[in-house]
Amino acid sequence: MSVYEVAASAANQKPSLATVSAKASVDISGFKFETMTGTDTFSLKNSQLEATFSGVSGFLQAVTPNGHSKVDLNVQFVHYGARPKGKINNKGGDNLSGAYLFLPDAEAKELPADEQEFMVVSGPIMKKVYVVGPKNLKILQVYSLVEGAPSIEIVNEVDIRSSTSLMTAVCPRPNSKSSTMVVDKQLTVIREVLRLKFYQNQKLLLMNSTSLGSDEGDIAETTSSNFELAMRMNTNVQSGDDLYTDLNGMQIIRRRRQLDKLPIQAHFYPMPSAAYIEDTSTRLSLLTAQPLGVASLKAGQLEVMLDRRLDQDDGRGLEENVHDNLRTLSRFRLLVEPLKQLESKTTAEERVGFLSLVGLAESTELLYPTVRMVSSGRAAEVIPVDQLSQGGFTYAALRAQGDRTVHNGAAGRDDRQAVVVASSSSSSTSSV
Repeated sequence: MSVYEVAASAANQKPSLATVSAKASVDISGFKFETMTGTDTFSLKNSQLEATFSGVSGFLQAVTPNGHSKVDLNVQFVHYGARPKGKINNKGGDNLSGAYLFLPDAEAKELPADEQEFMVVSGPIMKKVYVVGPKNLKILQVYSLVEGAPSIEIVNEVDIRSSTSLMTAVCPRPNSKSSTMVVDKQLTVIREVLRLKFYQNQKLLLMNSTSLGSDEGDIAETTSSNFELAMRMNTNVQSGDDLYTDLNGMQIIRRRRQLDKLPIQAHFYPMPSAAYIEDTSTRLSLLTAQPLGVASLKAGQLEVMLDRRLDQDDGRGLEENVHDNLRTLSRFRLLVEPLKQLESKTTAEERVGFLSLVGLAESTELLYPTVRMVSSGRAAEVIPVDQLSQGGFTYAALRAQGDRTVHNGAAGRDDRQAVVVASSSSSSTSSV
């Protein structure tokens, strides 16, 4: 556990402030600003890992945990369309993608990333990369690297509503008359610069609408007609045909890719809290704070569905299209871990996996975030775990598991197990 104290600096003491970097010229009052020029990549690191990002798109490109080799990891956004009606002999009509059915027209298409803008905020405790997606779509991706953390947090804010909200405003571009932003001296305001630019029209820096070429209208048109957005990670992890996903946060089961027998849609599985791929030396885990669909359509690849907008009913009872989209936030933690040779011996008969202790702790932090409280008085004492049962606590969550679920067909029974999250009814608050 890390403890930080906020204190007022002396009049003659200059505080250590965060450094803000971007490709465009930005006037940041009270903070040091650096213009990023002529760099293919840039890196951020803490005491546990080093993360490498693209100097063109701002996307994450590689992760190097301490004591382990670099793992290539290229993040990108992709989108699916919906297949058209066709003549099929199933005596039940031809279904289309809708609220309950995912029936893509083809493989996913990559969204262009060569004109994205990004900003880097680097401080002694936390480092962040803010990435604005293609200018015709409202996508904001934020990478966070906290000092001492073994994982990288990824937050996506997406808005795929109709093309009437076509973006004609983007981050300031170099040599543009609109390429100046002035923000408050507080670091909390810097965190919101791109979000304010993106979602509050009165604060957008507008570009000349003539700068939007006709060749860029395809995405905007697709946005209002069967558009399904996903985040994809292409890695050099030699995972073969296997993908591991959890079952309601309790167990992890292996999924096997069979594209020669099953279509794309049959390879998307529920991901309530975690998914990972691995080879003999590396495990790459994607931990999520919200249930989503996940797939691994190629070796070393992870793909997570973020939002869907569909124009038709799929005949499954809703009787309407999917046009009630809102600005959607999804939060993940990306964890890259080295594996020992003994740990990586996965046989064809082993269908159940397990998160590492570090992975379990990171997932728990996402699902049960710490409640932070600030007080002008004396801080509450930290209560050890072995004292939680001495009274003054209420069980806020209880997950019990009776019969053991065995996925190879064998019967069996385990003693009853429970995972408990306790909360205090007194002035002190702790979580397990």
